Amino acid sequence: MNRSTLVPAWRRIGDLDRLLQPDELARLLRDAGLDVVAASPEYLRAKPDTGALLGLSLVLRDPNGRPTEWPAYLRTHDEPRARQLAAKWHAERAVGTPFGPGVRLLPTGRSVLFLFPNDAALRGIRFVNDRQKLKRALDQLDALVGDGERVSGKRTRLETVRYKPERRLIQRARLCITGADGGEREQGVFLRFFTDGRGAAIDRLARALRDGPLGDRVPKSFGTVLDGRLHVEAEVQGVPLLDAASGGRADARELVALLEDFHRSPAEFLPVVELDGLVARAGENAQALAFLAPALAGDAAHVHALLAAAARECRSDDAPATLHGDCHVHQFLVGALLLARRHPDAARHLDRFGDDVVQRTLRNAPRDAAARLPFFVASGLLERALLPLRALAPDGESSAADALAMARRCLARTASRATVAAPRFFSGDRFVALHPRSDGPWPGRI
Repeated sequence: MNRSTLVPAWRRIGDLDRLLQPDELARLLRDAGLDVVAASPEYLRAKPDTGALLGLSLVLRDPNGRPTEWPAYLRTHDEPRARQLAAKWHAERAVGTPFGPGVRLLPTGRSVLFLFPNDAALRGIRFVNDRQKLKRALDQLDALVGDGERVSGKRTRLETVRYKPERRLIQRARLCITGADGGEREQGVFLRFFTDGRGAAIDRLARALRDGPLGDRVPKSFGTVLDGRLHVEAEVQGVPLLDAASGGRADARELVALLEDFHRSPAEFLPVVELDGLVARAGENAQALAFLAPALAGDAAHVHALLAAAARECRSDDAPATLHGDCHVHQFLVGALLLARRHPDAARHLDRFGDDVVQRTLRNAPRDAAARLPFFVASGLLERALLPLRALAPDGESSAADALAMARRCLARTASRATVAAPRFFSGDRFVALHPRSDGPWPGRI
């Protein structure tokens, strides 16, 4: 039988079938002129008839012969589109790297490699990666740098927390700020770089929240530069909620009191969450699941249909309200799903804590909040079902199937409490206010 009849449709995009094989990937990169020590795919976004983006785990040998981990990704398309993309970047003078050109067309003619800080959507990312350019950008922020003070570029330390190619870059920085008298102080910050100016909206929201009941429990926003694409916020200390809850150390009463303060805070900057929009996004997620895992197409479509039916019954006129990212269903679910599969004891702590938070929160929530809860949990599960597939996890399809099964049980009218094996953590239709934490990936999402 011809191999092309055995390869799933999404693997036939450009060079994707070869790029997903580490040995073939390394061979193609070497043919493009790189001294590759190790290479493997670690993240996938693919669309039918469009192309695919493949995040890489890449170790290259620098000019001194030292192995160096380097962020990189590939775009793979049909040959005309790939050549057009490469030519455009050649004309725009891609940023060079220690390994040579930062953007290069692979010899197949169907794939384009981007070496950090080159990114096809995060234009200007070099301002975050280059300490001297970053220094000049941060010196513009009066809330960060006082009169006579300057950020030291040479003594600034950067750590990448998360990089999603063509989406966002989150970095933790330890800034050394020098005064006119020669004195020095350190300031920990989070730098969030986006494809658009959404950082300005986050800045307005954070300032409004600090002026409300939450006060200094909301990290200080130092402002934005680069037309709102780079947002700068103070680093905070503490233990991530998921870590505390999984160890049985989280206090539900304290969390619920915090949530109530969030809900009482100004929300004039928040967009209204439209259920129709959530249902439409669920449909897109179901289609993406069907494309990446055809065997799950029926289950994904069923969950989408159940969500559409549930949305018709849980309309609400509630005004939008803020919610800490650690408390959002998307953040909580991903940890609970992983822990439930690998650490049953921790999962029991999470389930007990989640139940306690739900019960305490629903006492003062709108009367129909309990009825709406399964919709939001199930929609989060459908979205999260994509993650193991995009992460190219060996058990990706079975993990996605588990998430879909949990979503169906959440939405089943006849399911009893004892049989609903899904996280019941409170989320509701609350918009997420993002805040950094010092020792974990970025919570929540925008």
